[in-house]
Amino acid sequence: MKRNVEHCEVEEAVKRLRAVNKRSRLQYPKQEEQGRKFRRKQRRKEPDGRRRRDQDQWHAGPGEKLRNAAGSAIRRVHIGTSGWSYNDWKVIFYPPDLKSADWLEFYAKTFSSTEINGSFYRLPTRETVEKWVKKVPDDFTFCPKMSRYLTHIKRLKEPEEPIHRFFSIFEPMKNKMGPILLQLPANLKFDYERVEHLYKELKKYKGYSFAMEGRHETWLSKESLDLMTKYDIAFVISQSGVGFPYGEHITSKNIYIRFHGPGKLYASLYDDQVIHEFAEKIKRWERAGQTIWAYFNNDYFGYGIENGKALRDEVAG
Repeated sequence: MKRNVEHCEVEEAVKRLRAVNKRSRLQYPKQEEQGRKFRRKQRRKEPDGRRRRDQDQWHAGPGEKLRNAAGSAIRRVHIGTSGWSYNDWKVIFYPPDLKSADWLEFYAKTFSSTEINGSFYRLPTRETVEKWVKKVPDDFTFCPKMSRYLTHIKRLKEPEEPIHRFFSIFEPMKNKMGPILLQLPANLKFDYERVEHLYKELKKYKGYSFAMEGRHETWLSKESLDLMTKYDIAFVISQSGVGFPYGEHITSKNIYIRFHGPGKLYASLYDDQVIHEFAEKIKRWERAGQTIWAYFNNDYFGYGIENGKALRDEVAG
């Protein structure tokens, strides 16, 4: 009886997903056609429709020649999705009988890094952070997002307490952490004094790095970029089809890229040409000694998973 119930639940989930996909195809025919071309090309590469690559070989990474003091490989290219806990991935990516508590461990078998989007809306407990750290391989990395209390409510003013609270929770993740992402509201303009005070406060926390995603054009000004460079803050390359300010500025040893979707925000698929172009850029930046962090935020319909795998394979190929 239990098996029959579970089977019905899966069938019902598939039906719902197909209905949503149908509505998306009707509303966004251009993006859907791009997605079909992309998937057809991927299927031609292997009989089973996927480009296979040995997991251990990928985890050695493009930075395999670099070693840390312990003799372990230092990864210079980190590719993943903007979070891993999405209910609609249950049929698309996660096995239907897999508990949500085990999703991160499963995700880590495909990708070596992830953003933590949930911390933007609500900070987790320190105990939850400790559990996440234990569920992933030694070379797995997290990029948590700073709480919106600092970025959207305080609007970067009086940053001391929100920053202290953030680090008191995420400290157990320090050795597995990439740049901490600060995502700003679109109506927040660059203000030199306010931002420099923020950067000074962030840099008090030794051993951490940061990335700034400004969504007002003033964050692309020379004054803003020079300040990021001065404090080693990564400028976020924010790729989208909705007009987020775009630039490919290098202000830090880290280069941070976010893919929000080429058409409908968070719900459109990048074609193979865009993936190839960014793969070539990433390889060029890596050869120049930069560390690259690239995350797909087009999580609807599992598009981010598909694009993430494709970019991962292009970079490693």
